[in-house]
Amino acid sequence: MKKMLCFLLALCSLVVPALAEEETSFTDVPETYWAFEQIHRAAGAGAVSGYADGSFHPEDSVTGVQFCAVLARSFMAEALSAQPADLPWQTQALNACASILPGTSLEDGAWQSSASQRALSRYDMAQMIFQLLGENAGPAEEEAASAETALADWGQIPPRYRDAVASCMARGLLQGRSDGSFQGKEPVSRAQACVIWARLKDCLAGMEAEPAPEPEEPAESIFVLREGETVQQMMDRVNRATPLHPEGGVLSNGKAITNENVQELLEQVRETFPDGTRWTKDPKYNYSSPKIGYSSSCLAFGLAVSDFLFGEDASITQHRNFRQLKAGDVVDIRTEAVQRVLVITSVDAETGDYTACDLQLNKKLDWSEWGNLKDFIDASISCIYSRY
Repeated sequence: MKKMLCFLLALCSLVVPALAEEETSFTDVPETYWAFEQIHRAAGAGAVSGYADGSFHPEDSVTGVQFCAVLARSFMAEALSAQPADLPWQTQALNACASILPGTSLEDGAWQSSASQRALSRYDMAQMIFQLLGENAGPAEEEAASAETALADWGQIPPRYRDAVASCMARGLLQGRSDGSFQGKEPVSRAQACVIWARLKDCLAGMEAEPAPEPEEPAESIFVLREGETVQQMMDRVNRATPLHPEGGVLSNGKAITNENVQELLEQVRETFPDGTRWTKDPKYNYSSPKIGYSSSCLAFGLAVSDFLFGEDASITQHRNFRQLKAGDVVDIRTEAVQRVLVITSVDAETGDYTACDLQLNKKLDWSEWGNLKDFIDASISCIYSRY
């Protein structure tokens, strides 16, 4: 990699020297903002900072050099610390990230141009993350087919970016837009950069976690109503076959709590209780969760799925903060007109879009429910059950 020229960039930056983890508050990031949690998490860890007037400007674009600084400070500390102290922080960040820039617009001679000061594209972001993961990025060849099917604009993605896009999508680090496209030329906002930082941090933590022993009975064979069973009997059997995890941090099958692994178990639920399955008020469908207690009808389904995903011993919290929704959370909605439960199957923190399995009283399971977290602002939500 060519040695780049030292240059000064504008001081309006996403990053300042690392801060101790602390509480932060930004005047333009209210609690209802879709990326509130990730912005404050990144700021508290010293990965990003706001402006002198107390604002954050979450919708502004993040530049290539700013995103390099975020990655370098959080994930490439050794390379960053090796940079001469008298170099500008922009130069230090670009030098530290030299190994993850091939194939991006910031590679080689682009450093001497304005490329690093321009808004970072989703393509370049995917390429940088892919190369940061290195050998942990996995067999992109096997993932390309899935991404090609999932993305409506796969044919428009330049070949040099396809491995990166497929790998990042497979790990839940990046997601397609609500219209099914990837839109790789779009710029990345400061808020989106914080969301990606949080996902990447969780992904790397999950890779480092030592998995718990596999359950004696494969999970694929246990979450299904056997002939003559009630839901209570099924869940008693499921819970007996699930290892206890008092320390938390893993799913009922011993895998790390990641979007990908939660969705893997949810797919097993879908296979045994597909679209059109009727879940009635009959006593057969009641369930007493060890952490919550007795439930019937729709909520019995939601809590049974929750215990199957996370294990009956996993701690559970009840709240009404929709911006904290994650895959596997159970949303219990009750009004005079409807009793309804959503089992969240995915949440795109960049856009606020979500998908869910929907069950309404005296109706059938629907795995195609989707919407935006804004839909919940005025909704009458009795409770959100979460194991995170």
